[in-house]
Amino acid sequence: MLLAWRPPRHLCTGPIFRVQRKNKTQFTQFGLVPLISLLLVVLAACGGSSPPPGYSVSVIDNAFSPQVLHHAILRVPEAYSTIQAAVDAAKPGDLISIGPGTSPDGAYHEAVTVKTANITIRGRDRNRVILDGQFKLDDGFEVLANNVVLENMTARHYSDNGFYWKGVSGYRGSYLTAYTNGDYGIYAYNSTNGQFDHDLAAGQPDSGFYIGACHPCNALITDVISENNALGFSGTNAGGNLIITSMLLPMYSSTRQLAMASSLPVALIISSRATGSAGTFTMAFWLCRISIRISGSQVGTASRIM
Repeated sequence: MLLAWRPPRHLCTGPIFRVQRKNKTQFTQFGLVPLISLLLVVLAACGGSSPPPGYSVSVIDNAFSPQVLHHAILRVPEAYSTIQAAVDAAKPGDLISIGPGTSPDGAYHEAVTVKTANITIRGRDRNRVILDGQFKLDDGFEVLANNVVLENMTARHYSDNGFYWKGVSGYRGSYLTAYTNGDYGIYAYNSTNGQFDHDLAAGQPDSGFYIGACHPCNALITDVISENNALGFSGTNAGGNLIITSMLLPMYSSTRQLAMASSLPVALIISSRATGSAGTFTMAFWLCRISIRISGSQVGTASRIM
């Protein structure tokens, strides 16, 4: 394999050592030895293995070629009328910045599927950047690529889930609001190495937060609120470095349950609290092929189970 850096054209092109005189090619008056020395210097400059600043290299057809690194900001709705259009145009490393929608109700009526890894999708106003499924679309976001971050927006009225990561390694959902969706609010399935933080999930008929089918999950839920859901958190067949801390379950809310059901060995730490209680509910336990449901008066009683 020939490994040689291909330089920009302006560095090594053009007649450097020769001049044309009367249709004959003649060496200049440098002399043979200085000419050879100069030739070696130029070849070293143009054929070295290290590219100049601003270039990166990769093997393409047995040669190194410069690559352009994409770190663009794609703006919705200014440059792209829909979130999906911006997602489809994004390259790894890009940021998608979303402003309020232009529809009469100010919402985006779309179900977004993300297949590009290593991108961040961020709303500019959590309460005004709204995805609304109108009870017809399935998921606000379905993320199928690794290391995708969703931030600072709201998903409501979807038939399935508000925000959903499936089969990925690396995920984060921060400053998200999910309410009145048909299944889960904020959900990661068969995914590892993730975090949910500073989120609100309300009004789901199942759980507000769900992390399931992972072992080890290597996941953290922290500084979140779950209210008026059937369950505050559900984690079927999930465990292994799964930490839930600072989950607020308001006293006025019908959400008073954390549920785990596992057929796998599970290591889990939970620290949650209810407003108006004497303290926090904290538990750390090892589950092996059993189910557990924590609900009612246990939540918020400052109990500690080891």
